[in-house]
Amino acid sequence: MEDKFQSARVTSFYRKDGNIEFQDILIEYKLNSSDVTFETVEAYVGKPNEISFNAQTNQISGFFQRKEDLFQTNSIVFSYSDYSKKFKVFLTVKKEGKVISYRELTTSPPNPPTIPPNFITLPSISYESKRSVIGSTEYQVIRVRFQAGSDLSAFKQLNAYIGRPSIISLGADNFNVINYIYASFYDTSSQNFLFITPELNSTYKIIVIGSTADAKGNRSIDTIPPPPPVSPCVGSVNAPTIIGNCANHCLVIDLVGNQMEFTAKATIESANEDYLYLDTKRWT
Repeated sequence: MEDKFQSARVTSFYRKDGNIEFQDILIEYKLNSSDVTFETVEAYVGKPNEISFNAQTNQISGFFQRKEDLFQTNSIVFSYSDYSKKFKVFLTVKKEGKVISYRELTTSPPNPPTIPPNFITLPSISYESKRSVIGSTEYQVIRVRFQAGSDLSAFKQLNAYIGRPSIISLGADNFNVINYIYASFYDTSSQNFLFITPELNSTYKIIVIGSTADAKGNRSIDTIPPPPPVSPCVGSVNAPTIIGNCANHCLVIDLVGNQMEFTAKATIESANEDYLYLDTKRWT
């Protein structure tokens, strides 16, 4: 089986939400070529002694969770509610539903970080949000960035958390975030935190946490949803109405129940034959 991956790696992060201690398993990969034709990149995670790949049946069994890189971000994240466990991951490339390439990865349990005692000021943050169609579904895409030119070299950890404005909050230790929806890791290549949600009209609060060897800091920002696309009906008139001057030529539009009725009227003052027509287009 040809190896379609240029690189693949797995990193585990410790995370705490209230009294629950999680591990986030981040899988990052690059394919050998950007023009590789495939259906999906999927990852499967399971216990090391249970998950396996059968080359004869082309099936992976014994996994407890599977995820697809639906948004083609070259990364997949799993979360598990016990940070002390070790897992095995199969990262696959599929074409026509069949595994054509895979990598086998093993995780290492993360160590709970020592909460830094001091405080540090994080650079200012900003965000941009837009609507984007991925596949056949429209999503709200939010990118959070630090101020241009910010020096982030001292930070050992940079995470962002998204949640409902009235629910998400910073913990009493000023380091852990509670009641959030999900977390995002800082992407050094695109230099942003990325959030993708199907809720096109929702507002969010995003809290960014950063830490150095001996200090911690945070920033937060409230988002508003991107405006909807311009309607094709912009500039149209409401029925009933009259368009034009009926002394010469006009279009009368009436509402009859839930139906629209169009009547074109014209005054013909020439002995020559004139051609009168009505052209309409329906927008839904």
